[in-house]
Amino acid sequence: MDLYQYVLKKATGYNYNYLFVDEIQEIEELKELIHYISKEGIKRRDLTTIKNKENLLEFLKINLSPRNNEEFKILFLNNANKLIAEKTLFYGTIDKSAVYPRVVLEEVLRYNSAGVILAHNHPSGNLRPSKQDIQLTEALQELLEKINVMVLDHVIIGDDEYFSFREEGLI
Repeated sequence: MDLYQYVLKKATGYNYNYLFVDEIQEIEELKELIHYISKEGIKRRDLTTIKNKENLLEFLKINLSPRNNEEFKILFLNNANKLIAEKTLFYGTIDKSAVYPRVVLEEVLRYNSAGVILAHNHPSGNLRPSKQDIQLTEALQELLEKINVMVLDHVIIGDDEYFSFREEGLI
């Protein structure tokens, strides 16, 4: 059994031998997609460019609000500021999240990033960064600077607003 037939049967329960012409066409398209993924790999997916602040904020608002607990996310970027990956690294409580610089460093190296955007949410809606937020940002900036990775911004998302460390001169 081919990979696409296996995936089709597992996903839908369909038997490839008993389908209508329209269904076969859809399955052929699925077959091409599966072939591409298996041959080219997930790493070859199209990259998204963070074109401007509005684009970034829209992405972060969708991904970080509303949440009941804090989440700390990193956007990994290449030299052209194209998004290589985004990952929520840490999940916290209603008012804090433990962030470990070693784990951040490991992920930056894994994705071979040239730059990162740090982001987390404040479920309370209070956008003011805590003393810990500021200290963490400074520590990560200092750590990543040693390996020539730029911290482009640290954004806090709350309700429908944001706080940017870059805009406020903290980076």
